[in-house]
Amino acid sequence: MNSHLYLFRTSMKNRVKELIHKPGKLMLYLLIIAVIVFSLIMSLVGASHSEATIPVSYLLPAYFAFLLLFYGIAIQKGLASGNSIFEMSDVNLLFVSPVNPRATLLYGLIRLIGTSFWAGFFLLFQSSTLANFGVDFSGVFILFGTFILNLVVLTLLSLVIYSVTNGKPGRKLLVKILAIAIFLPLLAFFLVRFAAAGGNPISALNDMIEVPILAATPFVGWTSAGAISFLEGNLLAGFGWLGLLALTGAGMFLYIMLSRSDYYEDVLIATETAFEKKRAAAEGDLQMSVAANARG
Repeated sequence: MNSHLYLFRTSMKNRVKELIHKPGKLMLYLLIIAVIVFSLIMSLVGASHSEATIPVSYLLPAYFAFLLLFYGIAIQKGLASGNSIFEMSDVNLLFVSPVNPRATLLYGLIRLIGTSFWAGFFLLFQSSTLANFGVDFSGVFILFGTFILNLVVLTLLSLVIYSVTNGKPGRKLLVKILAIAIFLPLLAFFLVRFAAAGGNPISALNDMIEVPILAATPFVGWTSAGAISFLEGNLLAGFGWLGLLALTGAGMFLYIMLSRSDYYEDVLIATETAFEKKRAAAEGDLQMSVAANARG
């Protein structure tokens, strides 16, 4: 792991030096930090003066729908070019070095957790909105933490999908079918309850919340059910659902490490595509950017 620690320290030092030599960029970061702090303070103040008007259980389908978007993105990336957990500096230095590939994968996963932290940071600004569900500021951090866990597991899912379907159209079709099929019981239950309630969607939604049909949906359901269970004070159910999610993620991580130690080819295309997109955007080359998007 010495090589990975060296690369991490060097990257951090280079970023600090870049900020020192570019005062404009430093001022931009300071402005962003100030806006974030101000937004957090205002959200905290707003949440403390709000009263719950909606049962917290109704947050379950809302959070489920929100996470469903990231599930779809993960499946699409897995079937296309895979998800990138590395940067080109990792490719140029680590991939060609005599280091343990499994240690490199672990290094990439740790970097992914940091990236996921920033991806879900906007959830911390929703305290005043979530207060309508009786969610206090600590509850927002629960949603924030479960979102990060969900994003990490979905990224591992996309890596596994790319690993087993790359160059195999039949497997890609099977993944597409399975990705949709896990929601069919949920859709069937809703339609049955909808018909039984005389076409009342709210009644059908209430029935879905009362039974664990939403929670049993892999990935998205486990995450949302775990988060809401913690918000309701049901720690056993919360640890159960999130534990199932974490164990699934650990299983996929072990699969990547043990089934094919030389996984570099699976992530190289995704890393190069992401790098080309950034470079094309920085250089203002719209044509190259569109081509990179088409490959990704």
